[in-house]
Amino acid sequence: MVDAEKLLHAPSTATLALMVNSTSARAPVQEQEVLDRLSAHGIKPADYIKIKQIVSFNIPHGLLIFAQRFGNRSIMEVLAEVETWRRFLERDTLFSDDERTKVEHVIQGTEMVLVQAILEVNLLRIGPWILTGTRLPSGQDSQGGPEYLPPGLRLTTVHCETKEQQSVVISGEDLGVRSQPLRALKRAFEELGLWDTVARCAISRRITRAGRPQGWPVFTQTVIPPLYDYLIPYYGKPGHFSDKRDTLSVGRALYPKELFEDMLLILRFEHGSTFEDMTTPQLKAQVQHHLDEKQASSTKTSKYP
Repeated sequence: MVDAEKLLHAPSTATLALMVNSTSARAPVQEQEVLDRLSAHGIKPADYIKIKQIVSFNIPHGLLIFAQRFGNRSIMEVLAEVETWRRFLERDTLFSDDERTKVEHVIQGTEMVLVQAILEVNLLRIGPWILTGTRLPSGQDSQGGPEYLPPGLRLTTVHCETKEQQSVVISGEDLGVRSQPLRALKRAFEELGLWDTVARCAISRRITRAGRPQGWPVFTQTVIPPLYDYLIPYYGKPGHFSDKRDTLSVGRALYPKELFEDMLLILRFEHGSTFEDMTTPQLKAQVQHHLDEKQASSTKTSKYP
C-alpha cells in the first residue's frame, strides 16, 4: 500500500519508486477484551455498533486525515502538490503499469481526502457566507425511491447580512473517485466566488492543539463527550458530588473508575496511535470539561426561558 503522505513529501522519483512497493502493518487489537469489559456492565456485543458510530463513523474523517497527513499546510499548498504529481505522471517513462496504477490510486485517494476536508471545514461558514450542502439523488430504485449511486451535491450560500443567496450543483459523476472531484469542487466554489477564501484556509488551525496529536479537537469535541454520555448509565453508582453538577445525574457518581478505564480501552482499540499515551486522569479531565460546559449551558437556558 502506498503511503500518500510520504508520496506527497517525496524528494525524488527514486524515492517515490521505493515507496510504491512499501507495505505497512498495524499491531493487532484485542477486540474480545473490549467486548468482555463492556459485557460486564450489561452492554451486549450487538450494542457495540452504537459505540462504533460514536467513535469512528460519525467523526469528520476528512478533517482528521488532512491534519494527520498534511499538518499546517493550506488547501492550496496540498492541491499544488497533487497537480505536480499529476503532471509528473503525464511525462513519466520510469514506472511500470502496475506502479503507475498504484500512484494514481494514491493521488485519487488524496483528492477525495481534500474534497471531504474542504466540505467539512467550510460547511456552515465561509467569511460572511453560510454554506450548506444537500445530497442529490442520481435516479430512482426499483421501488421508485431516491437512489444515490453516486449522489450529486448542491452547495448553497447565504450572506449573513444581506441574505443574498446563490447555489451551484455538482453531479455525482463529477464527484466520483474515477473522475477528478477536486477540480469539480474547485469549479463550484469559483462559481460561487469563494474559492480564493477556501484555498487559503489552513484546515489544521481549527483542529490541532499544542502538545497533542494532529486532529485532537475532533476527539475532544465529537468523540469523548458522546461516548461518555452513552456509557455513563451503565456504570453509574451511588456517589457524592458537588451541587454544581447535581442536576446532571442525580443519584449517580459521575466519574466511576471503571468507566474511564473502559473508555480508554475503546479509544485505543479504535484509534490506537492517538490514544496510546493518554491516561485515565487526562480522559477524566476532558469529561469534566464537557460536564462543566453542559452545566453552564443548562444554567444559561434556565435563566432565559
